[in-house]
Amino acid sequence: ESYIPTNYDYSKCSKKSISSGYYIPSTEKTRIDICVAIDVSGSIGAEELNEFISEIVGMARAFRNQIRFTLLTHETEVNNKYIVENGNVEKIKAIKIKGGGGTSHKSLMGYIAKEVKNCKVAVFFTDGYSDLNEVEFNKNKFKSIFVINKKGTEEQLFKKPVKIIKLK
Repeated sequence: ESYIPTNYDYSKCSKKSISSGYYIPSTEKTRIDICVAIDVSGSIGAEELNEFISEIVGMARAFRNQIRFTLLTHETEVNNKYIVENGNVEKIKAIKIKGGGGTSHKSLMGYIAKEVKNCKVAVFFTDGYSDLNEVEFNKNKFKSIFVINKKGTEEQLFKKPVKIIKLK
């Protein structure tokens, strides 16, 4: 399922179709705002943080001109907020990550709803040890994707209206 809207443009032909002799429309992907939240609580170690940052850098490279990130680090509350545009990988790598406390996704969801106005999709990097059973996902105006690390659990997310990605 793609969360990035695509428009088809018949005024320009797709470069891939020229050699085949068929007229296929070009595609234009619309730029959207997404929120990426990194759990920096005490249960997340340096290995997990490096894995999360690596995945986020991959997202930035893959969708360079299509998404604008609001990148948040959080524990029970949001610690830091960064804006990343045009796949600025160096900005992502330069983020100072500190944490070590508990975890709350309920307060994080409230923050995103209130402070990140145009968020269409929120991607949560976490181990799944949080207050996820208390979150009312249906009230969010954005779609939720949870990226769970190797040692994490997706147990609280079963039967919730979210997409789950388990890192291996």
